[in-house]
Amino acid sequence: MPKAIVSFGSHQYEVEPGGRLQVLRLKRPIGEEFEWDKILAVAPDGGEKRILGAPHAAGAKVRFRVLRHLRGEKVVIFKKRSKKAWKKKTGFRSELTELEVLGVESGAN
Repeated sequence: MPKAIVSFGSHQYEVEPGGRLQVLRLKRPIGEEFEWDKILAVAPDGGEKRILGAPHAAGAKVRFRVLRHLRGEKVVIFKKRSKKAWKKKTGFRSELTELEVLGVESGAN
């Protein structure tokens, strides 16, 4: 089964057909299928043979389908200054998009 390492923003993910992943929010409607060409490495047979990019593998593409938009788990940020009676508590939830991997193309013949 082919595998690839894709780059979304400053994050990198290892994907294979049939898998799912959550990335930072993409401005794409639910159900849309698209191709992504920012592929750092591809293993067409899923084994030892690899195609590495510099920085991206030429001709390699991964097809995705947008499944849903969601928000991540809450991260609590707490700051305190000792001996000053000062404290501050805030939270943060990432805006995410869940993608389904439809296929991996290596671009090599």
